[in-house]
Amino acid sequence: MSFFQSVWGFLTGKKNTFDPRVESVPSISFPSEQQVDEFGILFPALVDGRRVVCRLTYEQLQDEFGKDSDIIKIFLANRSAIESRAATIISQQRDVKGPILLK
Repeated sequence: MSFFQSVWGFLTGKKNTFDPRVESVPSISFPSEQQVDEFGILFPALVDGRRVVCRLTYEQLQDEFGKDSDIIKIFLANRSAIESRAATIISQQRDVKGPILLK
């Protein structure tokens, strides 16, 4: 056991669990909120407790999920797929600071 593993075990009460080569996976959750603006829809993600804004344009929503004029209805009907895509994009970035534009 290395010095760092010993210190990690002491600090956390866990033994042999620290591996500095392994990157941590961010904790990502999505509050049930959304907002429409002139460009599309915005919805928040909580990434390790920090609020990050995610955005989808009107064109993206309608191209992928249908041409319904009610943008909130499209978003809510496809929320799971949209949040899954957002989580993938967020987890691929090292330090998310600004808005996330889903592609």
